[in-house]
Amino acid sequence: MRRRTLSRALRLLLAGLGAACAIPGPAPTQGWPSPTPGPVASSPAPAPPTAGPSALPPRPGTLRPSPTTGGPSPTSAPAAPSPLPLPTAEPPAPAIAVFEPDPTPYPNPDRGFAADSYYPDEPALDPWGKIAWAEAQGVRIRLIRRTYYLHAYADQEALPPSLLATVAQDLSAAREAGVRLILRFAYRPAENSETAAYCDPPLGRILAHIAQLGPILRAGRGAIAYLEAGLIGPWGEWHSASPEAALLDPLPGYTEGAQPPCGRMNYDRKLPNRKTLQIVEAMLREVPGRLVAVRFPMAKAKLLELAAGGEEGTYPVAFVALTAAEAHRDTLKARLGGHNDCFLASPDDNGTYFYTPGPQQEREKEYWSQDSRYTVMGGETCTPAPYIPSGEDPPAYVYAQFRRFRFNNLNLAYHPDFIRWLAAQPFGDDTLLKALERDLGYRLHLRRVTLLPDRAQSGSPLQVALELENLGFGGIYNPKTLTLVFRREDDVQVERVLEEAFYGPAPEEGPAVYTYTVPAPIEAGRYDLYLKISDPDAPEDLRYHVRLATRTAYERGMHALGLAVEIMEARVFLPLISR
Repeated sequence: MRRRTLSRALRLLLAGLGAACAIPGPAPTQGWPSPTPGPVASSPAPAPPTAGPSALPPRPGTLRPSPTTGGPSPTSAPAAPSPLPLPTAEPPAPAIAVFEPDPTPYPNPDRGFAADSYYPDEPALDPWGKIAWAEAQGVRIRLIRRTYYLHAYADQEALPPSLLATVAQDLSAAREAGVRLILRFAYRPAENSETAAYCDPPLGRILAHIAQLGPILRAGRGAIAYLEAGLIGPWGEWHSASPEAALLDPLPGYTEGAQPPCGRMNYDRKLPNRKTLQIVEAMLREVPGRLVAVRFPMAKAKLLELAAGGEEGTYPVAFVALTAAEAHRDTLKARLGGHNDCFLASPDDNGTYFYTPGPQQEREKEYWSQDSRYTVMGGETCTPAPYIPSGEDPPAYVYAQFRRFRFNNLNLAYHPDFIRWLAAQPFGDDTLLKALERDLGYRLHLRRVTLLPDRAQSGSPLQVALELENLGFGGIYNPKTLTLVFRREDDVQVERVLEEAFYGPAPEEGPAVYTYTVPAPIEAGRYDLYLKISDPDAPEDLRYHVRLATRTAYERGMHALGLAVEIMEARVFLPLISR
């Protein structure tokens, strides 16, 4: 009895819906006119169905074709006008916010000027002292170059526990101070002379020392910006290698002649060989997720050639820069960056590039310029003032060279006269030093945000598009976490991770649009939208968050996007059926 009653109720409901669908009146041409009342038809017995799509019995109030003329059948219901078509919903308009760039030189992680520190002259790193030293020069820093000279252990098979403890403590101190270290390990603190001779250790000993350092560096990775290859030659700068260890080869065509123990100063012994490659590969293996910078563009090209099976002792043939498709991968090509420790010293930067001016020198410069778009470029100057070609405007030329080679950082301590020169050059609204403080490394500007829709059901999809541009010299080389934050009026926050390994647009790439689809918050209410760019190694430390070069409110590590979304509770309507 209950089933029969329910079936009868459903039949009545369906019959009523069918009658309601026959809305009399003229077909609409524009807008939504009120329906014109029409006659109500009775429901005669349906005719036998015919074949084809029209075989279904007509609903009440419609015409049935005549089997002979195609006109209305005498038994059909009175004529009624055609029903109105269903309305076509207009797509919701997106909510848009547009922003202006902010010229303030914010101190962001992994970029900018760097302080300098040396072991064992400074037995323990004092990051707070380095920050104060830089601020006394009017510069805020987030980087410290920390070099460890290991000449006391060059003849020891194992590094002492005291040194390992020092490295670990330095990394911890840097993390507490909110800075990152550019690390270099080297065995030779000076050039060889008649009174002092420093030798490169043999390959096996260097590899053993790297293996000892590995666990400490991995544990403190959050305090490391990147590593410089170091380890070979005076200051770890990859020239004048000791003939005994032969960690670098002489350049082709160079006759070295007789050498004193440990070798003499010889800038032409700088060509990587397979021993060099083993050292670099060990460093990359021991510190995953961080780049290693090499001293010359020729060195990177040769290492890639050797890794591909090329022969030793020859100048590299191919100088093929890293592409966007190859970038940010765990490959030798993607993880090798560069450092130039004699920037703007001469036309060839004191041997950084091919010695002779001409096509090969320019080829190596352009190679490094394009390759550093997706890696890291840092270093220092080594002369009291920059080399300026005849006819060039000095500050404009220097600024353009920093931009060309996409410098991420520069040593603020050396050369001190060069730094004073930068501070004395008027440039733009301030000085050249201040322009570099602003533009070294990445400088992300959020141009526009688009949200669709701005009213949504609980948990339904939302689309957000971010138009970003990199106004700085360099790019982001350590990944960041990009997060959209919904904040309700009662301070309830909902986070949606947009990208876990975000690098943003490359320098001079122009605006790039990043589009993401995320679920809306579950709880109803009005939510303001914010953008957060955090560091996966220090997600809660606001000092490692990236601040955009954009005029917008910034609080608690979040950028206000100037948009809000209204979330409505999802409702389910069920027909009410009586028994």
